[in-house]
Amino acid sequence: EKIMKKLAAIAVIGAIAGSAVAGVTKLYSNRSSINDAAALNAASVTKSGVAAAAGTYWSEAQNNAGNTTESNTVNGFSVSRVATTNGFRLADDFTVSATLGAWNIDAIQVYAYQTGAVAATSPFDGGNMKIWSGRPGDAGSVMVGETSTIASQSKTIRSTDQAAGFVDGVVNRVFNTAFPAPGSAPGTTRPIWMVKFGSIVWGTGAPNGGVWGNGSTLWIDYDLKPVNNGAAFNPSSTHEGMRGVAGANGRQFSVATGLWVDMIDAGNPAAAPDFAQDLPFIICGTDVVPEPATMTALALGLGALVARRRRK
Repeated sequence: EKIMKKLAAIAVIGAIAGSAVAGVTKLYSNRSSINDAAALNAASVTKSGVAAAAGTYWSEAQNNAGNTTESNTVNGFSVSRVATTNGFRLADDFTVSATLGAWNIDAIQVYAYQTGAVAATSPFDGGNMKIWSGRPGDAGSVMVGETSTIASQSKTIRSTDQAAGFVDGVVNRVFNTAFPAPGSAPGTTRPIWMVKFGSIVWGTGAPNGGVWGNGSTLWIDYDLKPVNNGAAFNPSSTHEGMRGVAGANGRQFSVATGLWVDMIDAGNPAAAPDFAQDLPFIICGTDVVPEPATMTALALGLGALVARRRRK
């Protein structure tokens, strides 16, 4: 019995040590219940009944469930870097909800399209992302990280489907095809691309080189550079039967005006109520135990427990 207790204690201590860095690559997906799928509400059939081609899906601007007289009217928010004196940036926040205690963030995936860019090669050849403690533009906010490195891009993306959980394929952004009547005909001129920012350089305001403790709230703020220097757009997070989600607080920055404004969908028709919007993005990295001292304390505690059992 004593040998079994020793082995059990050693096994638990080993498990604690082994969990210091978990093999997690997708830590969080904004407004999605599935960490490795973007909140784009991929669907194989539009609201008007048009089926998508094999391997493709629709991401359709929504109307509130039961309301057939109003819908969202914004397919995407401008995110393109056109010139040093023009262009737009987008921002949204997330809160670390680590299982082991902290996130070691090493990449962030965002989603965008350029109307008419339907080729297999990406329409984006650059971009910039900043990471903030505090909302960008607010007094007291501090930039804690930055990158202009595009680690990878993909036209085939994983997205949430309200019925199927998740799907892999080309997701085409479309306006609402049924509401208000007569709706808009769906098309395939807006395939959404995943753009992954990597090689984040963390500043002095970032703890432990970018290891963020449970409960930390950060903001991402980014733009994308199209190959042709044209316009590019970022769809808002999309959810079946919902024009917007509670607490949505996405922001857009205009280089020309120097101002941040809330991401708002004014709706169709013009008399429809406004709805705040959020962005689909995925945080990549590893879920970690933040401090070696934590493991040491746990190991000492287990050792003391074994010692007490021996005395008994």
